[in-house]
Amino acid sequence: MLQVENLDAYYDKAKILDKINLNVEEGEVVAILGPNGAGKTTLLKSICGLVNVKGEVYLNGEKITDLKPHERIKRGISICPEGRRLFPNMSVEDNLLMGAIFNGNYKKNLEYVFKLFPRLKERRKQSAKTMSGGEQQMLAIGRALMSEPRLLLLDEPSMGLAPIVIESIAEALKRIKEELKVSMLIVEQNIHLAFEVADRAYILTKGKIIKESYVDELKDLEEDYFKA
Repeated sequence: MLQVENLDAYYDKAKILDKINLNVEEGEVVAILGPNGAGKTTLLKSICGLVNVKGEVYLNGEKITDLKPHERIKRGISICPEGRRLFPNMSVEDNLLMGAIFNGNYKKNLEYVFKLFPRLKERRKQSAKTMSGGEQQMLAIGRALMSEPRLLLLDEPSMGLAPIVIESIAEALKRIKEELKVSMLIVEQNIHLAFEVADRAYILTKGKIIKESYVDELKDLEEDYFKA
């Protein structure tokens, strides 16, 4: 599905990522763990084509390194960004439809999102800015699904949410995996969510991957290991 090979990423002349190699298989969920400032968000932006990189990114065997972000969306990549980045004055339904701009099956996809998150259906005419943090996160995930992605990137989906809401987000991600067979790459600081949803994990520190393993082999490590 996704292959990243010897990837360096830069903001101007500042090198943020150093020789990143990772892969996500078809239908697999992979977590990226690590402290603030490790380069996790930059990694997702690199896959989306939003930062300057050296190295290669492949999607289903096709080299996409030089493609524009909108061309990558058409190839099947979608992102649920850090901080949700909703259109605050637009309704729930209109926010979702913005996610379907490159896809004509919006009615079917809208129906699925409303089934996954019934609360969004109840509030479909409500403006996004009036919703709770948990509802906004549901909306951000739903919007990312509207383009029928083959690879879904999620940046800190648990950020700022209460434990009970985080659990509902985890259940939704597991449903997406099982029902849609969508591959996912999830950046998370909440290792409990990551371990509940992911099959494998990479640990990123100071722009470098220092460990990769199945999550069952990482669960015995202290939580501080991922934040050091």
